[in-house]
Amino acid sequence: MVNASPLNDPFKDWPNDDLLLTEESRIRLQATRPRLLRILDWPELRDAFGRHDGPAGTGKRWSRRQGVGSVLFAGLGVILLSLLPILPQRDQNLATGLALASMFIGGLVGVLHWGLLRSKHSWLGHRFWTERLRQLHFQSLVNHVEFAAKAITDDAAFDALVQYRRLWLADLYHDPDDPQVRIRALLQDRTESRTWIRHEWEPGQPSVGASTEVDEVLEGLYRLRIGIQSTYADKNLGSDVYSPSIRSKFLKATVNSCFLLIVPVAVAGLISMLLQQPILGANVTLWTIIAAVASAVGLMAQSINQGLQNEAELDRYEWYAEEVGQVKAAYERGGRQAKVEALRQLEHASYRELRLFLRAHSAARFMG
Repeated sequence: MVNASPLNDPFKDWPNDDLLLTEESRIRLQATRPRLLRILDWPELRDAFGRHDGPAGTGKRWSRRQGVGSVLFAGLGVILLSLLPILPQRDQNLATGLALASMFIGGLVGVLHWGLLRSKHSWLGHRFWTERLRQLHFQSLVNHVEFAAKAITDDAAFDALVQYRRLWLADLYHDPDDPQVRIRALLQDRTESRTWIRHEWEPGQPSVGASTEVDEVLEGLYRLRIGIQSTYADKNLGSDVYSPSIRSKFLKATVNSCFLLIVPVAVAGLISMLLQQPILGANVTLWTIIAAVASAVGLMAQSINQGLQNEAELDRYEWYAEEVGQVKAAYERGGRQAKVEALRQLEHASYRELRLFLRAHSAARFMG
């Protein structure tokens, strides 16, 4: 199973082995496909990727904690204020102080998250780099299959490949500290014309010849690019609590339950007020408190669901899973040239997935 437990984060230890980041993955490839290791491993790109992958994850966690925390603290303050009428007089001042302090913390965290804290900015910037570096790696191979195949056995071709890689990486990976200008350009690319990192790769790979080395390169790309992206898509649509589908269903159920509860409670409160007597043993004050608490919880759940972009993420994940599935099927049923075209199609899908991700979370001003 992709997700063995609903409480297991499927990406907690996600190794990104498509880039052979871990020594274990390189040892495994050395043992199973030793001739492919030197063309599939790109140490300089791995190092650059590693500088961004950890900070991206940290930025994401802090951004979401700040957004969710802001909502929860503000909502808790409202709930405490709604409970004041049923608290003993001696406890009301304390409850009022706690409520105001909670709302102050929620508001302050929200304001800081919008304007001063850099967790969302850091998350999106670092994630932009991880995905563009990943795309550079595979685009360079997909568009030079025969050259890469020659480099398997030809040292001169391999040395040339290393030199090209240094040039390609230097051209892409300059001014890495603040990629906001590049992110804006990507977001504005509504026709998705910037898929290919280098203009000379846009026309596509010329016809590939028949050779054992070409077949090896294609098989390696299939396993590391299509295979791992297929696993990634399955993980995103898993049944664990980290799935946007499960999060969205839980939060929606909370919202719907709260609002369904509010209707009869409010009616009971109105009847109690008009008749000047308790209804079902509860007076108007108690009915009002129940309605206020339900309203606060429902609005908190709605804000968190929208802020976490669960719906947008789910839509993107479902589309990407279908796209990868089609690419995989096209690769498996096609000849060499069709396999190359399938790999190129995956690069288009990868670029669009990155653009949709950045678009959704850049627009999510609150949670990110």
